[in-house]
Amino acid sequence: NKHLDYDAKTGAVDRTYTTEDKMTIEPFNSDCSFEVEAADGSDVVVLYFFCEELDEEITIQPGTYTIDDTEDYMTVLASVGVMGTKVYPSFYGTLEKGGLRPPFYLMVGGTVTVEKINGQLKVEVNAVNSYDVPIHIVYDASATGLENVTAEIVNTEKVIQNGQLLIIRNGKAYNAIGTRVK
Repeated sequence: NKHLDYDAKTGAVDRTYTTEDKMTIEPFNSDCSFEVEAADGSDVVVLYFFCEELDEEITIQPGTYTIDDTEDYMTVLASVGVMGTKVYPSFYGTLEKGGLRPPFYLMVGGTVTVEKINGQLKVEVNAVNSYDVPIHIVYDASATGLENVTAEIVNTEKVIQNGQLLIIRNGKAYNAIGTRVK
């Protein structure tokens, strides 16, 4: 298929997006387009879901969707590739100066699992492109972009001394506006 000429021949995709990234869902009747663009503008994933109904909290109906070209309920549209200047969903690609840069990862088979976890959307893609290159993508709204965070344990207390409010932090005194008091 000449429309799949821009499909990536090598290089598996393993990408996780969080709430730090820009997620957009556009509903169309009971179907919807799902897009996540990296916060730094480096890459994007676009999926098109065929749902029986939309979920009030997370829009996309939870369940496992098959990636194919049937347009049946509970499927995600398999990419037909590139026609003219348009890349048809579903795909993953890198961005350069606001536009897509070939090669693309055009999803032609696999599954997409949608979950609602504590009212938050989680989407997991396990797909292949036309060269059977694996595409694994996760969007998790309950995750943040923070990893390996440590918090400093501090000893803080408020006291009133000579009629003035002081904040004692690790043995050092500060007034209410944060100026150090000796």
